[in-house]
Amino acid sequence: MSRGYKYGIRYIPRIGKLNDPDTSFYRAMRGVQLTQVSKVEVVFDPFTGKQAESIRSFAFHLDTHKIRQTNFKCSVKLNVVCDRSEPSMQVKFNNGDNALFKTQNLTAQEIAEEFKVLCGIYERKAAEEESKKKRR
Repeated sequence: MSRGYKYGIRYIPRIGKLNDPDTSFYRAMRGVQLTQVSKVEVVFDPFTGKQAESIRSFAFHLDTHKIRQTNFKCSVKLNVVCDRSEPSMQVKFNNGDNALFKTQNLTAQEIAEEFKVLCGIYERKAAEEESKKKRR
C-alpha cells in the first residue's frame, strides 16, 4: 500500500504571488469598512472600454455582504450613463464631508487603498470626537 503524501506534512494553501494584481486587490479590500460612510455613488460609462473596469470591479466588491455588514445604512448606488464621461465615485460621510474619486487612470487596487485610507481618517476623527464627549 503506497501513500500519496508524506507522513507529517500538512497541506499549505496557496497564498498568492506578491505582485499578482488579483491577490493584491483582495488584500487591499480586506480592511475596508463603511462605518463612517453614509452614501457611495458610482458613475461610469460601460462603452468607454477598459477605463471603467477598475471602478466596476471595486463597486462589485464594495457591495458584498461582508463589507455591507459594517454599515447597513450606507447606500451604494450605481449610475450607468451613456455620455462618454469618465468614471468617478462620490463618497458622502456621516459628518457631511464629500470626497470625489476620478478613477479613469486608477486600478481597482489603488481605488481600494485610497478609499480605505480615507475611511480610516474619518474613523479616527469620529473616535476622537467621541472621546472628547465622554470627557465632558
